[in-house]
Amino acid sequence: KTQKEKADKELQKLKDAEEQLLAEKENLTKQLSQTKDELNRKNRIIDAKQNEYNLTKSLVDSLEGFPESIKFLKKNATWTKNALLVSDIIYCQETYRISIENYLENYLSYYVVQNVEEAIKAVNLLSDAAKGRANFFVLDEFRHFKPSQPVLGSELKPVLELIEVDGKYQQLAAYLLDNTYYISNEDEAEKILSDKKYNNINLLTSSGKYIKRSFAVSGGAVGLFEGKRIGRAKNLDKLQKELKVFEKEAAS
Repeated sequence: KTQKEKADKELQKLKDAEEQLLAEKENLTKQLSQTKDELNRKNRIIDAKQNEYNLTKSLVDSLEGFPESIKFLKKNATWTKNALLVSDIIYCQETYRISIENYLENYLSYYVVQNVEEAIKAVNLLSDAAKGRANFFVLDEFRHFKPSQPVLGSELKPVLELIEVDGKYQQLAAYLLDNTYYISNEDEAEKILSDKKYNNINLLTSSGKYIKRSFAVSGGAVGLFEGKRIGRAKNLDKLQKELKVFEKEAAS
């Protein structure tokens, strides 16, 4: 009887060990499946980011949507390697891109140079090669610019607070977006458009439908490809950094 009890105990231990092994196997199988799913998810993100990076880089390199004069200067090594376009120096979240791009439309293809001499050199290059015309913002001229006093109103966000711009270009950005505000509520926007108290401000709406400048209103339908020009260069840098992070995580 004692031997039988011992045998039963040993058998029970074996059964318990087998059940534990099966449970551990099931747990490891679940972990492996979860790991594979997570890896697949990260790989899909990497593929999407890589495609976005490739497209953005192609647009930046080809200067898609910009005049021939701008492309000519960009490729001309005898001019300056430091000059950026206004569209290159400003970055904002996707939420704001359409409205801010529409507002700055007339200035996106302006080159930003340090001094008048650089602008003159570029103008002479264009003239000698008969490559059209270009516009230039001269940073030295903005050193003493003073922005307007902010308008009080919780529904209005200063657009300058919605963008990213390097310190070197802060004064230029302050000039371009001086007295300019963003509102997310279209109904409230229409009320402000009709309110004479706000005659002197510039107003952007979230959809890009309305753009109000001092004493003028413009707007209408928003195209499918709007919001694709502003911040390309900065977005390219951000995408490259994000790609490295995801690739590192996927490899770990």
